[in-house]
Amino acid sequence: VLRVYGVPVVPLPYLSFPLSDQRKSGFLPPTTGGDNVNGTVVAVPYYWNIAPNRDATFSPTYMGRRGTDLGAEFRYLEPQYRGQLRTNYMPDDQLRRRDRWAFGLQHQDALQRAGLPAGTSLKLDLNRVSDDDYWRDFTRNTGSLTSRLLSNDATLGWARGPVSLQVRTLKWQTLQDPTALITPPYDRLPQLAARYSANRLPGGLVA
Repeated sequence: VLRVYGVPVVPLPYLSFPLSDQRKSGFLPPTTGGDNVNGTVVAVPYYWNIAPNRDATFSPTYMGRRGTDLGAEFRYLEPQYRGQLRTNYMPDDQLRRRDRWAFGLQHQDALQRAGLPAGTSLKLDLNRVSDDDYWRDFTRNTGSLTSRLLSNDATLGWARGPVSLQVRTLKWQTLQDPTALITPPYDRLPQLAARYSANRLPGGLVA
């Protein structure tokens, strides 16, 4: 039992933790809070050590005046690709009277297993939320998704020696506030780039 000034606040039947730097599946310390909008807020995250190169964290969060937000994060690391996926879903927000969700994916891939030419790569940075009010209602639980400008960026590239080619698409989701409108940035659908970078400058100097 964890006591604060003699008051029991976290009674647990048992507590388990690793004695080395090895990761361990189990519940993480819960967090509590509250305000006059969301009401009482209680989050009980669970960490799942799937494999040495994969893990996931599930973060269900109860908000007294809204409902339950189901958050999850999945991370993976492979020899040719790596990334992170984050999702949040709240069915039937009691204050907004609609479902709320958020999605974020960061992925880098060498694409060698796909049979493409050597030097080909893919990079994704995708971020979406359900509505314009998400940034103000859920600022604490979505990390980089709290901005009013959410990038959805995909880049396919190829490089061989000093030559590189790139195809990129970039589209923004702009979360508008009727009292403070912002101008959405330009989308790039698509952007094409070719680059040549010599290894040596005239006179034998290294670039």
